[in-house]
Amino acid sequence: MSTTDRIALYAFVVTALAFLFPLAQSAWAALFPERPLALSVRVERSPCTTPWLLTPGNEGLEEGFKTAQDGQYLRWEKEGRILRSGSVVAGVLARGTVDDAVVVRDISITVTGRDAPVPGKAMQSGGCGADDPPEFLVVDLDELPLNRPVSVSYLQNSPTQAAAREARKKLGDPISLPVQVGRDSVYSFFLTGRTLRYDTRWIATVTWWDGKADHTDRIDNGGQPLRATGTAR
Repeated sequence: MSTTDRIALYAFVVTALAFLFPLAQSAWAALFPERPLALSVRVERSPCTTPWLLTPGNEGLEEGFKTAQDGQYLRWEKEGRILRSGSVVAGVLARGTVDDAVVVRDISITVTGRDAPVPGKAMQSGGCGADDPPEFLVVDLDELPLNRPVSVSYLQNSPTQAAAREARKKLGDPISLPVQVGRDSVYSFFLTGRTLRYDTRWIATVTWWDGKADHTDRIDNGGQPLRATGTAR
């Protein structure tokens, strides 16, 4: 092939790629559209904010417990050596990813499991002076039905959640919906699930609208339900 033919071939290939690349991008976007709302969840583990329970046989963790690293709490929790005592806190950040704003319409709580509380030694939280979160919901899980989503609007008015609402007042502003979230904005809130009488597992669901349809995202602990246990008597 002559030099002239090579140059002509290269020019053709470059032109073809320049034409095909936008088509490929469009096809990719059609097959895998960007979600307009991204949720990030952090389940609190610090002993500053989280009361823990040392399960039987793990009392040796008490020495130096409050100075352990976050990864150690995660490992101990996965191994069943510690459980959250009385409550569990999940911090949620909703961030818009496209130009058109979406509307967060609802947050619901579902208790997925309930057993007798686990025995052990309670390690009270220390209260390390963290800032109040923007919005907060405290839920008394013992008062909710099993496997039935309960909306935040009900929780904020139900007589059975009166004590939880009083506890929320000490933590921050109440969750207020609906709220718009666009590309340059975020919406953050904390969920606290409390239990006194049971070993309780639960999840939360965020419902949002993109202008065409409703969508839902699940809030949990790394794919597993959030979990806290009351104190066995």
